[in-house]
Amino acid sequence: MTKVVNKLRSSIDERLSSTRRKSPHQAAALAYDICLLRALDKDICEVEFDRYREAYRSVLATVELTDALTNQVNYAIRIASHSGELEYEEMFKLFTLCDSINAMQILGLKIDEQSKSEFEAALKERFRRDKKKARMVAEDLVEDWKKDWWWYVKNLATDSEPGRKDVQGMILPDS
Repeated sequence: MTKVVNKLRSSIDERLSSTRRKSPHQAAALAYDICLLRALDKDICEVEFDRYREAYRSVLATVELTDALTNQVNYAIRIASHSGELEYEEMFKLFTLCDSINAMQILGLKIDEQSKSEFEAALKERFRRDKKKARMVAEDLVEDWKKDWWWYVKNLATDSEPGRKDVQGMILPDS
């Protein structure tokens, strides 16, 4: 595990030190990796995580990507709002977008209330319409460190276990 953590840390440090323009997707992936590092590296302290958080926000400002979260939220809304049934790969992408959006929020990026409401409504409706596929993707993607994120809770809950609410400042829709 140490080798994986060291490789992940090295990759994050390299991407944070780069001044090359990043796409919204790259910004989202970097946020997710920082949160993954926090989950995998039990020795990471709050001070070090805060350093990563500040470096991340600084990089976004430097490469003029301060709207990366909004971009990812809008992309998730477009996928979730598609009129037809989603293919497995599209549902997979929707879940990974949710993961990245959440990671970006954990790192301090904010979303306006209207976008948040649209995002939550689109996801709830999509999960209602494609229950089986959403559950399948949730089962494939869930990991211990993110099992309490609401889109996993909602799609992994059984009828006798409606799900839990909680979780570290994430977007939580009303039940």
